[in-house]
Amino acid sequence: MKVDFIIVGQGIAGSMLARMLTQAGKKVLIVDEFNPNSASRVASGIINPVTGKRLVKSWRIEELLPFAVKAYHELEKELRISALTEKIICRIFSNKEDMLFYRQKKELNELAPNVQPLKNIPDCFRNTPYGGIEIKGVYQLDYPLLLSAMRKFFLQMNMLLEEKLEHDKIHRSKGKIFYKDIEALKIIFCEGSGAVKNPFFSRLPFSFAKGETISVKMPGFPEDCIWHKGIFILPMGKNLFRVGATYEWSFSDEKISSHGKEELTARLRKAVNLPFEVIGQQAAIRPTVADRRPLIGLHPEFPEIGLFNGLGTKGATLAPFFANQLAQFLVNATPLDNEVSVRRFLNPNLHLEQLN
Repeated sequence: MKVDFIIVGQGIAGSMLARMLTQAGKKVLIVDEFNPNSASRVASGIINPVTGKRLVKSWRIEELLPFAVKAYHELEKELRISALTEKIICRIFSNKEDMLFYRQKKELNELAPNVQPLKNIPDCFRNTPYGGIEIKGVYQLDYPLLLSAMRKFFLQMNMLLEEKLEHDKIHRSKGKIFYKDIEALKIIFCEGSGAVKNPFFSRLPFSFAKGETISVKMPGFPEDCIWHKGIFILPMGKNLFRVGATYEWSFSDEKISSHGKEELTARLRKAVNLPFEVIGQQAAIRPTVADRRPLIGLHPEFPEIGLFNGLGTKGATLAPFFANQLAQFLVNATPLDNEVSVRRFLNPNLHLEQLN
């Protein structure tokens, strides 16, 4: 088989890159072993235009958000699904310091424009003397629905090889890449946390954080927005909610844990005074980078090998825009932004792992 590009991984990064390259007229083959616990499939899919506690606009959100919304709406139409929903985040301050910080930012006129004071706090929350805020212009992407629909499409188009990629079966020859009996111009790794086992980019400063969430049934809890009070509570419909998340920087595996469940249930009980039932638990490894920016580009010694990774918790926001940027780079040699280029960390003079 001959293709233009082999893409390794069918998470949100690999899926969006495959779409952008095929739209550019290129032949693509995705190599991916299905993993229901991949970071993309477990993630909440929240697209938040405001950064965490700093309450300012997220990095480059003016260009990232409209691009992502347009791309997802196009996919919804083509795949006949409904995966993107506009939401509001209602954040209740957990302490006096958060309240004073908000007031200071407001007085200095440094708040993001879509941050407003929270008018009403439901009685189901405990200890709410400090008020809170509303963040509008938020979206939620249904990752499992979108990625499953895209996977079905890729299979129908013979664009997907369902197997775990074997790195030792990759070799270079005469400016091309070969994997088993497949010939391509380039191979692009979009493996998420799988990058920890990738021999070609092992020097990159990945930081892998394990995150766990629980699914709960909680009748009587309001479903009109995404709530946050020391923990996020994401409505899933019919009295079901996703609650999370933990951050664990030292871990032995990506499996759910009893201590993760205990931490989340304790935090939820501290936030709300309603009874709830834990009906599920999820865990995944988040691929983040030291400077919290994506990693995109080609290997400094082996230009047939590329990378699209490091989206962290903002994959739904970042993936469409930078998949398009990488596709334009690969097809038309359009320069990559220095802020996201893999070359900001890779010194071409270093001796890296050699290919066969």
